[in-house]
Amino acid sequence: MTGVLRTQLIFLFLFGYALAKAQCLQGNCENGFGEYKTESEAYSGFFKDGKFNGSGILQSAHGVYWGAFKDGIKHGFGISRNGKEYQAAHWVNGKITDYELHVFENRDFQLAHYNPHGSFKGILVFPSMPLNADGSGCKIGDCKNGWSQRIFPDKGYAIISKMSENQFSEIMVLQEDNGNVGFLSYRPDDTGHRMAVILNANNWYTGMFNNSSAKDGAGAEYENGQLKQAGIYANGKLQEVILKNRAIAL
Repeated sequence: MTGVLRTQLIFLFLFGYALAKAQCLQGNCENGFGEYKTESEAYSGFFKDGKFNGSGILQSAHGVYWGAFKDGIKHGFGISRNGKEYQAAHWVNGKITDYELHVFENRDFQLAHYNPHGSFKGILVFPSMPLNADGSGCKIGDCKNGWSQRIFPDKGYAIISKMSENQFSEIMVLQEDNGNVGFLSYRPDDTGHRMAVILNANNWYTGMFNNSSAKDGAGAEYENGQLKQAGIYANGKLQEVILKNRAIAL
């Protein structure tokens, strides 16, 4: 047996072994919504040409990622969790760009932001604020043209966001009074929609929102960490069910 033939046979064996270990548990893992699992990771979300594309949830030994993918890699807005800490960031072709916001277990926030060419710019720290603090509105930071923290005691939440001329221009993080955290990107994708991740204990939503902060576009809901339904939403209402039931626990 020649060395070339031996190499080809080894490659075919390893390729076949990898395919055997990878399973599409339900749905459409080529072009649609599906749930996919290998020995090292589990994915629940949208596919295009057999690759992760659109919103999805990826679990591995490194933790859980809720967010956007393109051609199989992180691309767009996404949330990562490792233990009880979260990281919110924008990704471009698998790399974090602009900023990364860390949410610690005690709900303190630390923002690392970068210059346009990727060099480190600085860190801002926003301590967790009691929602019974006097008054509502902006408490810390640049509330007109920068990152700031606002509290709304009457509504039971605080937000951290980037403002531009008094308008939300970047990520909004909601720190609710029950300790849950929600994330909404204010940077629109190519379709004009915004990526949202809502985490309420083990009940989640990951998908697209419109300018009115209503589910709009492709998305999926989960109960107790398992798929409830995936579909197409329009202004907050589910219009088309793509997949129901659950196959894997994330």
